[in-house]
Order: sequence, then structure tokens, then C-alpha cells
Amino acid sequence: MNRYKDARRSNRRSSSRNVYHQSTTTTQRKRRKWQTKPPPPPVATELEELDLITQLPDSILHSILFLLPIKDAGRASVLSSPWRHLWKAAPLHLDDLYPRRWSNEAVSRIFDSHHGPIETLSLSQFNYPSHLPAIERFMETAVQRGIRELTLKSYHYHVAPSLLHCNSLHYLSLIDCRFPKGLLPSIFPNLKELSLNSAQMPNDLL
Repeated sequence: MNRYKDARRSNRRSSSRNVYHQSTTTTQRKRRKWQTKPPPPPVATELEELDLITQLPDSILHSILFLLPIKDAGRASVLSSPWRHLWKAAPLHLDDLYPRRWSNEAVSRIFDSHHGPIETLSLSQFNYPSHLPAIERFMETAVQRGIRELTLKSYHYHVAPSLLHCNSLHYLSLIDCRFPKGLLPSIFPNLKELSLNSAQMPNDLL
């Protein structure tokens, strides 16, 4: 009888050992399976995404820069050197620049860092006498860079001769500006649209 009880105890111990061994083996397999899972794919950084975009043709990149606000285009040029060189040569479009948002120094830095053509330029609310030197400098730069569309609102600006005879200018809107006396008849040779609002003009031009 004692032998029978000892045999049953031995079988129970063996069975429990087998169950423990199977459980341990299963847990180890799960751990190995979990440890062998491939790592998640790396997330592309903003700089890497920009590098992928720079592989596009220049014509498409110019279109992208044209659609971006000037501040975002400037940020892109800071992140990637290809964008920086592309932005410097791309046609520049500066819309709705006014002193409360853009200081004279900020606009000057844009002109100094950009060497491509200036296609559109819009300056408004530059009405203080202290703004006049900056406006004259902006106008000269725009004419030299082949400005095509210009909008200017300034009480103290006298339209410069270089702007009057600008060959690249197609659209011009002047508000509160002043025309000089003694103008030659061949002004704005290629202008297609002219808008004047509260502009001061000499009688011989009317």
C-alpha cells in the first residue's frame, strides 16, 4: 500500500515538473518571438523629406517656392543647402509688405540674400518720411531685377525716372505717390495696366 502511495506521489511530482517545463518553454519562446520582431521603420525627419523633394526638377521646385509664403520659403532654405541656392535664384514674389509686419531692415536682408529676378512687389503704408530712403532703394533694386508687377502706397515717394522707363514693368499700381515734372513722353514703354489712386501728377501729364 505504501509503495502504491509513493508511486502516485512520484507521478504527481513528475507531472508538475512537466507542466512547469512546458510553461517555461512556452514563455521563453514568446520572449524570443517578441525579441526577434523587426524594429519599426524609421520616421523620416523634416530635413530628409526636404532632401527627397530636392530631387524634383527645378521647374517644379520653383513652383513650390512660389506657392510658399516668403517666411516659409526662407525656413526651407535654412534647413537644406540645395533649397538655399535654389531660393536665391528663384523668381521672388513679395506681396503685402508693410512696416508693422516687415521692417526696412528685414526687406533689405531679403533683397541682399536673394539674387534672382523680382517679379512682384507690393509695399503699403510706408508713409513716414523716414521710410523714403528705404523705398527709393527698394525701387532701384526692383528695377534692376526686372520687376514685372509693382504696387506701392506711400505719401512721400516721388516716382523715380528709372521706374518711369522700366522695360520689364507690365503692371503698376501707385497710391498717394507723386510724379515729377518735365516727364518725357515715352514713359512705361511696356506697361499693360496702370492704376493710380490719389496720385499727384503735373498738369502736362494729365
